[in-house]
Amino acid sequence: MAKRKKNSGRNRSVGDNITERRRVEQALGEPDEREAMIELLRLISANNHIHELMQLVMMFLRGWSGCSAVGIRLRDGEDFPYFETKGFPEEFVLAESKLCSMDEMGELVRDSKWRPFLECMCGNIISERFDPSKPFFTGHGSFWTNSTTELLASTSEADRLARMRNRCNTAGYESVALIPLRVGEETLGLLQFNDTQEGQFSPEKILLLERLADNLAISLAHRQAELELRKSEKHFRTVADFANDWEYWIGPDGNYIYVSPSCERVTGYRPEEFMKDPELLMKIVHPEDRARLVEHDKEVAGSAKPCSMDFRIITRSGQERWIGHRCQSVYSPDGPFLGKRGSNRDITERERAEEKLKRFNRTLAEKSKELESIIQIASHDLRTPLVTARGFVPELAKSCEQVQSILNKKNVPVKIKKELSSVITKDIPESLRIIQHSMDTIGFLLDALLRLARLGKTATKFEELDMGAMLRDIKQIMVRQIQAAGATLEISRLPKCVGDKVQINQVFSNLLDNAVKYLDPGRPGLIKVSGWSEPDRIVYCVEDNGIGIEAGNLKDVFDIFCRLRPDNGSGEGLGLTIVRRIMDRHDGKVWVESEVGRGSKFFMSLPVITPS
Repeated sequence: MAKRKKNSGRNRSVGDNITERRRVEQALGEPDEREAMIELLRLISANNHIHELMQLVMMFLRGWSGCSAVGIRLRDGEDFPYFETKGFPEEFVLAESKLCSMDEMGELVRDSKWRPFLECMCGNIISERFDPSKPFFTGHGSFWTNSTTELLASTSEADRLARMRNRCNTAGYESVALIPLRVGEETLGLLQFNDTQEGQFSPEKILLLERLADNLAISLAHRQAELELRKSEKHFRTVADFANDWEYWIGPDGNYIYVSPSCERVTGYRPEEFMKDPELLMKIVHPEDRARLVEHDKEVAGSAKPCSMDFRIITRSGQERWIGHRCQSVYSPDGPFLGKRGSNRDITERERAEEKLKRFNRTLAEKSKELESIIQIASHDLRTPLVTARGFVPELAKSCEQVQSILNKKNVPVKIKKELSSVITKDIPESLRIIQHSMDTIGFLLDALLRLARLGKTATKFEELDMGAMLRDIKQIMVRQIQAAGATLEISRLPKCVGDKVQINQVFSNLLDNAVKYLDPGRPGLIKVSGWSEPDRIVYCVEDNGIGIEAGNLKDVFDIFCRLRPDNGSGEGLGLTIVRRIMDRHDGKVWVESEVGRGSKFFMSLPVITPS
């Protein structure tokens, strides 16, 4: 089996032979060939619908060839059914229309290249299965015979390169010719000529039919390309016309090829106004942004990559609007520059929202700075009277002792002793203990607030941290606290991370301190520290078997001054707030999973980064 040879222009191997061309001219006469070609070219050059064109072509070929039946097969998906026929019985067309072979399950039979296997001799020609050494094939890939009966009797299926359906012979057709419709390497279909009489064809006539088929194939390919182009253009216009963004295309000459209707909604100017004035866009750009847009256009002209920028325009009504602009130079597949394709989006509301957010963040930063100053000043101003008040507590206690000593003398009336004794020995000392405890609490809160305020000012020094060594140091410091609670601290093998050594140490110290404070006194305490690596994060977990946290309170545990169990354990309610603040500064995350009566798990996630 041979393949066609590749040729430029029309794919021919027989027609290019000068001797054979002279034989055609001698057999049919040059005027006949010329007239046939002129008539076919006249038909295919007419601006007719494809179905109407094929009807006219079939009528012409049927009359010119003298065959009683003609047809054309064209690609439809993976098959090549009849597109138009003249002279074939309806039952023949229905039975022979499809060429794809099906298996017992109704699935397409495919070859080794996953192409559908096309049956019968039509399938041979379309699939380019032919052997030009056989008398019924041509070098151009056509098939012809003047007697199907004789052909079937004198050849085998191997000779014919396929199992034949034999419907042409069964229907009484003796003369059959199948001429491929090809352009380059693409097969569009084939022309079929059938007649019940023998001897309808000669090599010269087949040669002429191949020439006619080549011209028809070129016309069909051109029409299909135009149809696809119109479909593509229709799809583009449908999408662009109804797009919310303002789309446009500027040609190589600087004039607009297309402007979408959305331009009027954005600018107040109609598409026709942009088409008429190519400089209109630059004219309505805000004066402060024009120079940037000019530089942007130069950048686009020298690159095939997409470019984007934001700029302001002044609309027809005088409004200032922000435009999110994106454009790219356009080139055809074979290289020529086709202009610039652009898309403009009205981002005014986004810009306003971003500006509002920036103002809010600036205000928030200012307020935060003010709050830090207030905390520091208040802490200092409150600490002074606090120290003074603390100093009077022992003085008052000493005074109570002196009063008690006086009451103990014999000359003090018994009634007075009885009335003052309870006040001096019980009421005043209890009040002093409450005052002392309250002042200690205020002192703890002031210290915690200062630590929280200073955290925002402390520079973060990133370095690689050996977390195993860090946790062993923390365990050594907390060993008495852990032993006093009757607990055990287990530290697994921990991956290294990058962070501020002092701050990360404080994170784990706070979490472990919380774990010890909120252990369940009804069972031995167990605290575990583990960690693992993920593709872009390092995760650590501090787990305990303590009293746990109710589900409704999980969202509040990191809030400032939050103490879910004030009666259980000490602390000012800032430990977890500081943990979250530190994790935020490290672009990390912290969260908790907990179940009442079973314990809690605090997770920390840090990004994988390289220390600088």
